[in-house]
Amino acid sequence: MNAKFLTLGLAALLALSATGCRKGGDSLANVNGDSITMEEFIKQLETKPTVRVLDQQGNVAEARIQNTLAFQALQDLVTQRLILQMAQDEGLAPTKEEINAEIKLKEVLDSSYIETLKARGLSLDQIKSSIAVDLAQEAILTKGIEIKDAEVDKFIKENPLMFVQPGTAEVYQIVVTDAGKKSTAETMLNQGREFRSVADAINPQSIPSATVLNLTNINQMAVRDPEIARLYSQVKATSTGSSTPWLTVGQQTIRYFIVSKTDEKKIEMTKERRERVRRDLAMARGAQGVDLNARLAKRLKESRVVVESSYLKRMWDNFAENFESALKDQELKSAAQGGGNRPAGN
Repeated sequence: MNAKFLTLGLAALLALSATGCRKGGDSLANVNGDSITMEEFIKQLETKPTVRVLDQQGNVAEARIQNTLAFQALQDLVTQRLILQMAQDEGLAPTKEEINAEIKLKEVLDSSYIETLKARGLSLDQIKSSIAVDLAQEAILTKGIEIKDAEVDKFIKENPLMFVQPGTAEVYQIVVTDAGKKSTAETMLNQGREFRSVADAINPQSIPSATVLNLTNINQMAVRDPEIARLYSQVKATSTGSSTPWLTVGQQTIRYFIVSKTDEKKIEMTKERRERVRRDLAMARGAQGVDLNARLAKRLKESRVVVESSYLKRMWDNFAENFESALKDQELKSAAQGGGNRPAGN
């Protein structure tokens, strides 16, 4: 239901690096007497060809970057500026008071909201800048839309699982894909090795030994998948400090050691949570009637973007050239599909 189209995370991180760390010779770290400079760090961050991501199961995977991180950050920052300018033109730009009120609302919904973002390296000013973009985007999408209390009540009633704090299980996991690795793991466990030690030795590099399972989500998936149903029932039945039997899920055979578990809990629908639901419903409805991406594309086409950095300028010029061509093709297709006022059959 979230109608959010962009995030500040990477862009803010790169912006922080570019503005807060001016001295290229400053040392960031030291490895056995060898210094890693801030200049090296920034260049590595800008041009890193791959990133590590988490899949839906919480497993770590390496993914290739399209273009570079620096260029993606530039695109994000340009998009954010365009959204703020569009909101300003329509008289919808968020005020300082609205930004501060939004921070207070987010802290009511999540008391660790600010501290979590600060732990990722964001300053309060950067957090406020991100919120300003979010509020501007929301204002554009929801202009003229009113969601009544009855609609909020109806949505909450029809989507009960959206308002549940999931049950969880913190586990160590051993994941194998062949009988030989499974036998090796069994032997190590029978010799008295600690479960996590065996998991570290056996698991592929991309699979973490420790993870947290969302039992509520797994239970929902279990309705359609017998293998997931067996996994869910075994995890629920296994007490803390014990391990499950081996479980087959697709091509993998998995065994869990249960570190801790929490029960599913219904979330109290406070006025702040109801307000969040109302706003999300308004954004979802607005997204159906407002093609924000098309508006951004048109705005970008009409804008003058000057990139100072030489290597980013080359990438931007290439992007702008292809963008103009793609946009022109799309406009021609739209005109052809619309057919103007031509009689049918001509």
